Amino acid sequence: MDEQTVHAVERAISFMRQNLADRITVDDMAQAAQFSKFYFTRLFQRVTGVSPARYLSALRLEKAMRLLLNSSSTVADISYQVGYNSPGTFSSRFRSSVGVSPITFRQLGGYTSHLAADSRVHRMDRLGATIRGSMRVTEGGRRGFTFVGLFRDPIPQGPPASCALLPGPGPFVLNDVPNGKWFVHAQSIAIGAEENVIVPKESADAPYVGSCGPIVMRRDASTIVVELLLRPQRTVDPPVLLAPVDVRSDAMRNFRAENVPDVVSVV
Repeated sequence: MDEQTVHAVERAISFMRQNLADRITVDDMAQAAQFSKFYFTRLFQRVTGVSPARYLSALRLEKAMRLLLNSSSTVADISYQVGYNSPGTFSSRFRSSVGVSPITFRQLGGYTSHLAADSRVHRMDRLGATIRGSMRVTEGGRRGFTFVGLFRDPIPQGPPASCALLPGPGPFVLNDVPNGKWFVHAQSIAIGAEENVIVPKESADAPYVGSCGPIVMRRDASTIVVELLLRPQRTVDPPVLLAPVDVRSDAMRNFRAENVPDVVSVV
């Protein structure tokens, strides 16, 4: 992807972030990117993997996650600040994407207490297939707990069809993968930054992300091998709309200490 194209999409995303409380149209985004509406829509999809409207919706919820943790505003006030006209609609969208209600998200400090795959995936759709993979880290800095999940689309949101929590980047296995088209997403927490996953204190503490897809699982497939490259999240990457598992307990820290190697290989 050429640099000029990426910068155009970044201009549109910056415009979205600055105006989340307002009604934003595709025409507005295209004007910020300095392209025609129709060309911009195709361009944006190619760079980010999702449509401008879906990216904007994800940005609104990402901003809401931060406000719930960093402000004392009510849920209703936050819903208006991120562009929703109805607090009820906002709460419903938030719960379906993040996995918990806005109030519960705030009460839990931005974490979820457990890791669970989507129980709504019909048993008959599960093929008994497996996705095996490995992860590499592109830049320096030790990574700790790493979540890997299987999602229906490029935006990591809602309960995954299959998932795993690892003590650090490395090999992973996702079993009982259902039929269909899937995206694998990984998020790796910096060691020592477990307290501030959603709103890191410093850029070096921000989680690393990696993804691949679409992966098409058919009935004649048994095992698919993938590789994920973990790196700092870019402006054009879709927001991660997941409440991370709370890894701050002593038991989880001991799990990490016993299993994470002294050195994580760097590409």
